[in-house]
Amino acid sequence: MKKYNPDKPFELIKKFKNISVNDVAIVGGKNSSLGEMFSNLSVKGINVPDGFATTSYAYWKFLDDNNIRKKLIELMNKLDKKAFTNLKETGAAARQLILNSEIPDELNKIITSEYKVLYSNKELGEVAVRSSATAEDLQGNTNLS
Repeated sequence: MKKYNPDKPFELIKKFKNISVNDVAIVGGKNSSLGEMFSNLSVKGINVPDGFATTSYAYWKFLDDNNIRKKLIELMNKLDKKAFTNLKETGAAARQLILNSEIPDELNKIITSEYKVLYSNKELGEVAVRSSATAEDLQGNTNLS
């Protein structure tokens, strides 16, 4: 996995108009599909809401800025992958690490800025927020390291 580059903050988000099927690895399959629909159907008069996706780089930045990547790797290495006897405890510990973390300022600013751009000519409105795991959409396995 390519490391996050602080000199290229645009990698933290991608606008739907700049997302294609080739971006599955960094925005996931569902966001990739939204990008394809926005680019290909909007020009044909089909109303596809505009938006943007946070990238896998944003995820890695979140983990690294909160110093939890190594801790999550250690937790996953301790998971009983045969009988999953400690799945509940491992999942709870991983969730707690994430819930106790903060969204990095840079990521917060770029998400807020892109949201404002989306609604620059209209009232601020509601948005759909969802996750799109990239690993589920790739051939083979990915990991935290």
